Amino acid sequence: KNEQTMPKKTSSQGKKDTMSSRYKTFMTRNPFIGNALQAAVINAAGVLTSQSIPLLSGEQIVFNWLQVVIFMLIGAFVITPLIVYVLIGIIFKQQMNKIQLLVVCTLFGTFVVNAAFVISLGIFEEMFDPTKNICLKPIVGRIFTLGFLQGAIESRIVFLPADILNIFFVPPMLQPLVGNLAGYIWTVVLALRS
Repeated sequence: KNEQTMPKKTSSQGKKDTMSSRYKTFMTRNPFIGNALQAAVINAAGVLTSQSIPLLSGEQIVFNWLQVVIFMLIGAFVITPLIVYVLIGIIFKQQMNKIQLLVVCTLFGTFVVNAAFVISLGIFEEMFDPTKNICLKPIVGRIFTLGFLQGAIESRIVFLPADILNIFFVPPMLQPLVGNLAGYIWTVVLALRS
């Protein structure tokens, strides 16, 4: 048998293109789109994982695809812009040492990102429920409860280790991936609760 193998693609500098180099190139050229897609996929995976847990005890399940879509939308269009534009903007404007950066990430994640999640989840749930009219006052009011504060602080159990890894050990190009993997774990928890 005479088989020919296709040569690997090479970049303009003659280096072999690897999945890692293509990922880095894409994320550098398209930080919002790349992170939004990554967040949407990881959030969908987290929700589907949480919905699949009853399978372990032999139960039959019906996937709640609306919940999957809502979490994807929140990850892509609410959380990603907060991280990519607001948090990264704050970090680049300020000259911070790593400890200050960890404090900023912790406070921003605990209060701003969690509040944005809770409010957007409430809006999407009411928007897709034909029996409800969207009323922002009770939705926004959810962030002024002890339950919100408890959930926000609990989120640090997952995100604080990810923040420490990102700030002290992970190269900048891979930091969004580490954050999104932590997000996967937290999404499973949130989906189980909602």
